[in-house]
Amino acid sequence: MKLTNNRLYLDFNATSPLASKVTDFLAGGDLFYANPSSTHSSGKSSKKIFLEVYDFIFQFFNLPKTEFNLVFHSGATEALNTFLNQDGYDLLYSVTDHPSVKEVIKDKKRVFEYDFLNGIYPNIDREKLILNATWVNNESGVVHDLESIKQLKKKYNAITHVDCSQVVGKVKDFDKLDPFLDIYTFSGHKFGALGNTGFSFVKKSLSIDPLIRGSLLHEGLRSGTLNTLGIYSLKLALEDLTDQSYFTKLKSFQDKVFNLVKSNKNLNLLSFKKQSLNTCFFYHSKISSDLNLVKFDMAQIDISAGSACSSGVSKGSPLLQALGYGEYAKNGLRISWGKESLANEDEVLQRLSQVIQKL
Repeated sequence: MKLTNNRLYLDFNATSPLASKVTDFLAGGDLFYANPSSTHSSGKSSKKIFLEVYDFIFQFFNLPKTEFNLVFHSGATEALNTFLNQDGYDLLYSVTDHPSVKEVIKDKKRVFEYDFLNGIYPNIDREKLILNATWVNNESGVVHDLESIKQLKKKYNAITHVDCSQVVGKVKDFDKLDPFLDIYTFSGHKFGALGNTGFSFVKKSLSIDPLIRGSLLHEGLRSGTLNTLGIYSLKLALEDLTDQSYFTKLKSFQDKVFNLVKSNKNLNLLSFKKQSLNTCFFYHSKISSDLNLVKFDMAQIDISAGSACSSGVSKGSPLLQALGYGEYAKNGLRISWGKESLANEDEVLQRLSQVIQKL
């Protein structure tokens, strides 16, 4: 994926470029702006588009409308603040969850951690417990599959929130959600939709206290005027990922990037049995990520040291710490790519090789 100034963008796990269907639509200029709650013709046109997307997303992810509500919001951060902060509930979360989770829950008194990578789970018995499970880790791409999350829900009898921020277009069968779990949250900017757009499926049987209150509560879960343009971009971006050969191409590209990293004896690749197909996470045995990021930046390649939301934090990678690589926690680097990267595969690999060989 090329940007201006001949830069190569390989930080899709932070934010993906707009999908081609989205950019084509925006370039066409036939944009809608009316409030879908208005009764005039323009408002009715926006309402029609909203309902079209509403039906499409239910069909795309194959969840029953009889069991789930669909609420649109600004993305995973808002969803975490909404669903993890329900009054009267204790919280169980993973030590490798996104750093924002710890910020969201820092004022809660009853919080418990689990570590699915090492199979460490606390012995707790709570009648009112919310479990946060990250389907795909943002740093490494390691997958906590839905079947394992289902077992955790059964073990703790907990309301289960699944963070799906990193799954769309990055793991096979990302569209096959299990109705046994309670809440699924998606962020549009992670898969090519406009920023500050997202959605959650929420079991109708749950009683959820909304974070954002006002006169218009969508499904009783959120107030505010619907962002119809952003919501429509979600549909366009999802439609852009229907090529059945896409995941085969992603895996081939990932193998080549892995081989580049493994060719440098100073670099240590972290690969997992279950891992997303668009991520390469590794650490340098001697040099910090800050210094190595400068080398990539000077070569006009955009990668990251992990979570963009924790930039500037000096504690290092929580994933490397959880895996027992604490001494290298500040040396981690992440390369992540997407559909646009595959269109320039030879150039991407050549330019990556030039930098990686010199680390």
